[in-house]
Amino acid sequence: MALYGAVFAVPIFALTILGYSAQQTGLLGLPSALCSAAMMPIGIKLLRKFDPRVLLVCGMFILIAAMQGLGAMSPMTGADSLFWPLNIRSIGTALMFLPLSMATLGPIPKKDISAASGFYSLTRQLGGSIGVALASTLLERREAFHRAVIVEKLASSDPQVLARVAAYTKRFLALGYSAPDATAHAHKLLDASVSVQSAVISFGDCFRATGILVACTIPLVFMLGKPANNLKQRA
Repeated sequence: MALYGAVFAVPIFALTILGYSAQQTGLLGLPSALCSAAMMPIGIKLLRKFDPRVLLVCGMFILIAAMQGLGAMSPMTGADSLFWPLNIRSIGTALMFLPLSMATLGPIPKKDISAASGFYSLTRQLGGSIGVALASTLLERREAFHRAVIVEKLASSDPQVLARVAAYTKRFLALGYSAPDATAHAHKLLDASVSVQSAVISFGDCFRATGILVACTIPLVFMLGKPANNLKQRA
């Protein structure tokens, strides 16, 4: 749930907040994908020396750090600000996937490996689907909540609000709009900025919630069995 939920929110943020095209969004995730691919052989070498459960916990801590970095985003966040958190996330996930499979299937008797592998794949697919659904619901509800809070604070008599509307109105008047139209467009622009701000905060909530979910599952790792030595050597 945490792994797929973390991946799900980034493209949506790039498309809706940063205004990226599908191609730009793909290029945004390219460095982290390459980083993840580079980490795979390193992860295999580490599996030969360390208990998969230890590597899994290390990967989880790295993923938590990445989620906290992504949770600090703002409307000014761009591709440069996302570069390191996304690459750190890819390192964490790479250190989690292989050790998770090894720690899950390693202690299983050989005669039950095929059935266990199928059940493991099923739980991953179900967890991923549930994670994406929960992340989508969390984004929607937190955005509505934050929008309500921000709108409540935008009192019509607030000098800062009046100054912002006046500045927007002046801008539209300079573009040739009539006074009523300029005022209407100023209010729409203010509403749009509120929507962007509430959406950005909700994305931060989603990433932080993902980090919390990962942290809560760390104790469960030590309930996994220790793989047999021959399986570790084959890794």
